[in-house]
Amino acid sequence: MQTTEVNPNKDKIMVITDTGSDISIEETQDLPLYLVPFHLFHEGVEFKEAYDMSKEDFYKILETSDSIPSTAQITVIEYLELYMNVLQDGYSHLIMVTINSTGSGTYNSALQALNLFYEDKENKKLTVEVVDSKTYSYVYGDGVLMLAKMAKDGKTFEECLEFIKDYFDKAEAVASTYSLKHAKMSGRISGMKAFIGEAMGIKPILRVKNHEVKNIDNCRGEKQINQKLIDTCKKYIDEPQNQVISLIYGSVPQKDVEELRQSALDQLGVKDVILRKFSSAITINIGPKTIALRYMGRKTD
Repeated sequence: MQTTEVNPNKDKIMVITDTGSDISIEETQDLPLYLVPFHLFHEGVEFKEAYDMSKEDFYKILETSDSIPSTAQITVIEYLELYMNVLQDGYSHLIMVTINSTGSGTYNSALQALNLFYEDKENKKLTVEVVDSKTYSYVYGDGVLMLAKMAKDGKTFEECLEFIKDYFDKAEAVASTYSLKHAKMSGRISGMKAFIGEAMGIKPILRVKNHEVKNIDNCRGEKQINQKLIDTCKKYIDEPQNQVISLIYGSVPQKDVEELRQSALDQLGVKDVILRKFSSAITINIGPKTIALRYMGRKTD
């Protein structure tokens, strides 16, 4: 775990999140940010997400294998060791952000570990806040990166915590997939629905927000996906002229990525669109041929 210099007159804050955030190791450089990996298993081989395999190699496994990898949640012992390491590294505060608690037991593992950690009164020198992101991928990964930069810049623990909780109340995404194969394999939809959907060229439009991934609309054919995502985003995005949004994608054609990025700039009127890559949490369940827009919606929506 790397130690970075922060303003000595402010709280010394460490941020930890899991690799379900899709944040890359490179993005953590020079930030008080550590990625705890999910363990993935495929055909008898175990590997640590983000550390042992590139995102592109993971797509190849999904596209060529007849079985999908399985994941194991991060354990109580792993979290307990992280808390001890952060304390030993001299931090005064830790913000632990986890993947959506309704889709994984990871959040509960972090809380259980914290209770064990605080059984030793000496450990209370480290103030820990466990935060449920309520979502997946860069929908929380982007917020975590902003949070780590705030910590590095010397913002107080209270300022950082207020920011990230407000972010998770507003962050959302709209997404679609080019194929229903992996949604069927993962059990997200029935075999009959997948068969009919593929036969008719139906592509789901998903809204990712506040613990849920909802199929809110559909379109016919891959060529309709980009415009449908833009039209759906228009319904929910708040003050797009003030936003830098993210375009998150897997193994989809690069021309489709560029077209969607340009459409977001032209039709949504956002300040910029950052390109991001999916890793396992989303692609295991709905496949690597997935594309999404992450943006900030209205808190009360």
